[in-house]
Amino acid sequence: MLGSLPMRGNTAAPRLNQSELVMITVIGTVASPIAGPVAYRIGQDGTPRILPGTGGIVLSHRVGDRCVGIAGDHIEPGVSIRNEGRAVKGDRDGPNQALQTLTCIGNVARVVSGRAAGALGTVTGKHGGIDTVMADFPMKIMRRMAIGDRVQIYACGVGARLIDHPSITLFNAAPRLLQRWGLRSEGNRLVVPITHIIPAKLMGSGLGKSDVGRGDYDIQMFDAETVRRHNLGSLRFGDLVAISDADHRFGRFMTHNLADYHVPTNADVHAIDVIFVDEKDDEINPLGIKGVGEIGVVGTAAAVANAIHHATGKRIRDLPITLDKLLSSPSA
Repeated sequence: MLGSLPMRGNTAAPRLNQSELVMITVIGTVASPIAGPVAYRIGQDGTPRILPGTGGIVLSHRVGDRCVGIAGDHIEPGVSIRNEGRAVKGDRDGPNQALQTLTCIGNVARVVSGRAAGALGTVTGKHGGIDTVMADFPMKIMRRMAIGDRVQIYACGVGARLIDHPSITLFNAAPRLLQRWGLRSEGNRLVVPITHIIPAKLMGSGLGKSDVGRGDYDIQMFDAETVRRHNLGSLRFGDLVAISDADHRFGRFMTHNLADYHVPTNADVHAIDVIFVDEKDDEINPLGIKGVGEIGVVGTAAAVANAIHHATGKRIRDLPITLDKLLSSPSA
């Protein structure tokens, strides 16, 4: 976490609607690691590798350990939990979807079968796609646990809201996490300690999903310069990060309003090599000069016209496209 920020003005821990929250138990079993029919995974560098992945009980890496530069692919630190039961009514995968939806980071997890029965741990993450919940237990407990052990989670946090900050939406955050995070109110602002700021353009798998209660959201780290610029090589399991220029209240989307985007400056543009072709074209004009800007915008007007047709059903075939043409044009 970032170092403590200086306190100034009227600061206080934000109030939570604790009395409104429901605690409900959900359950799963320690999930086995799984592998596909092909053992190799090909990385962005084109190199095939055989690596450990999701599931199981990871003893070598826990929350707080580095998650970059390890010989693994989508490693889940600690204990991976999934409910493999099948529902009689509704969606057959309903029990596991309930585990995914109702569990919040910071909930208490309790082992209810096996040699470690009765031991308590903490939910540390949820992994969409593979649909597992991750929990951390003391090392001596995890060494006693086995794949197939049942783990019950005291789920609480769905429906949580910050009373003094109604414009902020909470997902997947248990009261225990919020109380220990170090959040504080400064007037009408909420100060949130984080470790990294991640530009929305770096987000990959999960982008566009219709909800944030479940599913994954991956940071793309294939470009070494980008990793260096944003200090992503220092990421650790469990880091709390901020994703800039994104609106996740109703799904995982980049900011809808272009006015909210930062304007790039010359400093944001990489070095450009300009190459002049030693060729004269007397057909284009007497000087044999061609413009370069027009080439890149030939398809722009057609793309805009197609987008308008897709949204309104009206096809405008002459420019400029104006409101009066849309109002008078019949649907195509």
